[in-house]
Amino acid sequence: MRLNLGSASRRSLRFLTLLSLLVIGFVARSQAAETPAASARPSYTDEQKGLLAALDAELVRFDAMLAKDTDAAHAAFVKTLVDGFKARRDAMNQAAFDQGKYDELRFDLNVEYQRLALWLAPPISA
Repeated sequence: MRLNLGSASRRSLRFLTLLSLLVIGFVARSQAAETPAASARPSYTDEQKGLLAALDAELVRFDAMLAKDTDAAHAAFVKTLVDGFKARRDAMNQAAFDQGKYDELRFDLNVEYQRLALWLAPPISA
């Protein structure tokens, strides 16, 4: 599916894409700075282990849906988002469990998954 966008729309889309990449980079960098240098993985409760396992399953599901995207530019953009989510997940695995950060990551993941699903959905005909 290819949209016919005017030059102003294309510039706006490029600006928004660049802005979102900058935000993701800033978040990843700030989270990396907050992560303590601990060599041992912290111990989690069974509930926290279950939440992290569910997060990993959602990332696998996201990757499977992303594989269906035939638009190379869009797929590359969404891949950068998924890589940011995985970096946040890895940082979470190295620190004490933070429910707030977990909830934020799940929210961001769910929003982008829904956006990808809408992108891949066939157009609605009137």
